[in-house]
Amino acid sequence: METLIWILAAYGMTQIIVFGSIFQNLRDWLIIKSEFFGDLVQCMMCTSTWVGFFFSFAFFSPTTTMIVIPYTNIFFDGMLASGSVWGINAIIEWFEKNVPIAQLKEVFIPEHKEEYAQEIQDIMHDIDLEGIDAELIRAVVVLSQMNLHIWHNESNYRKGIKDGNNLELTHGLNGIRNTAKNMIQEKVGGRKDYKIDCLAADFKDWEISWKKK
Repeated sequence: METLIWILAAYGMTQIIVFGSIFQNLRDWLIIKSEFFGDLVQCMMCTSTWVGFFFSFAFFSPTTTMIVIPYTNIFFDGMLASGSVWGINAIIEWFEKNVPIAQLKEVFIPEHKEEYAQEIQDIMHDIDLEGIDAELIRAVVVLSQMNLHIWHNESNYRKGIKDGNNLELTHGLNGIRNTAKNMIQEKVGGRKDYKIDCLAADFKDWEISWKKK
C-alpha cells in the first residue's frame, strides 16, 4: 500500500509540474532559458524520473530492499516513477479511446446493442483489474455524453430544427444524466437527484446497460 501511495503521489506531482497552472510561468521561463530543462518540464516520463529521485530522498525508497549496491536504489526509484507514470497514462489513454466510442455505438447502433453492452462490460472488467473504479469512470463518460446530446437537442430546437429534437427525448436523456450523476455522487459522496425520468418506448435505444447490482 505504501508503494502504491508513493507511485500515485509521484504521478500527481509530475502532473502538477508538467501541466499545473501554478508552474506555468516557471515552465515558460525554463523553455526560453534552457533547452534541456525546457524539454524536461514538458516531458512526463523525464519529469517523473526526477520526481522519483526526489521522493527517494524526501520520503522513502520503494526499491531499497531489492538493491544490493548502495545508493543505486535512488536510480531505480526514478525508473519506477517514470515507468509507473507511463503505465498509468497508457491505461487512461486506452480507456479514453475505447469506452466512449463503445458507449456511443451502444446508443446509435441499436441492432448490435447487446454486443456493445458486453464489450463495455469486458473493458470495465479489465479496468477494475488495474485497481481503477471503472463504474465511476463510465458514469462520467455517460454524463458527459448525455450533456452533449441534450445540449444539441435543445440548441437545434431553438433554431427551429425540429426533426429528431423531441422534448420527450430530452426529458428521458435528463433522467439518464441524473442516474449517472447519482452514481458519481454515490462513489464520491454528495447530494443525489431523485428526479429520474423514464425513457418512452420510442427511445429505448438510448437506454444505458448499467452494470446490474
